[in-house]
Amino acid sequence: MVGLSVKAYLHRMNDSINEPRIVHAPARILAGLHIRQTTRTDQTVKLWQQFGPRIPLFHNRIGGELFSVQIIDRGVSFSDFDLDTPFGKWAAVQVQDEKVPSDIDILHVPAGMYAVFMYLGLPQGIHAFLTEIFTQWMPAYGYQFDFRPQFEIMPPNYSPTNPDAQEEVWIPITTLT
Repeated sequence: MVGLSVKAYLHRMNDSINEPRIVHAPARILAGLHIRQTTRTDQTVKLWQQFGPRIPLFHNRIGGELFSVQIIDRGVSFSDFDLDTPFGKWAAVQVQDEKVPSDIDILHVPAGMYAVFMYLGLPQGIHAFLTEIFTQWMPAYGYQFDFRPQFEIMPPNYSPTNPDAQEEVWIPITTLT
């Protein structure tokens, strides 16, 4: 099992998680490393290998969660988003302020509305999971992508090799106009 489609996931999970949570999230400050990549040239593992050893250095960290962030260029159409579409990728943690080592970058995530899905499975399946959300769930429920950071929140003990690994997928949304 690489990952589950939204429909299969909802079937597998209990009835209390049949729909994503729609939340208005406060602004966050994230600190981490980032690169520019495509799905085809995915360097996420390398990015986390570089960032992971640095995590204990953050004395101003909020919680133990890990943030995997995607910055999609404004104006990109998800019907045209393919394996060669470039985007920004971050490995990060949430911090209280900008007091971080000089070789670490800061990402300000503005407050806003998010659809929060639970993803169950290996990282290799998340592209199909996200595609289904963007092309099926969003239009069916009257939402569109809001060009703010899209991210996954993973627990401190997250293992990308565990087929039952869970992560929260935070999709920035706005209502269709």
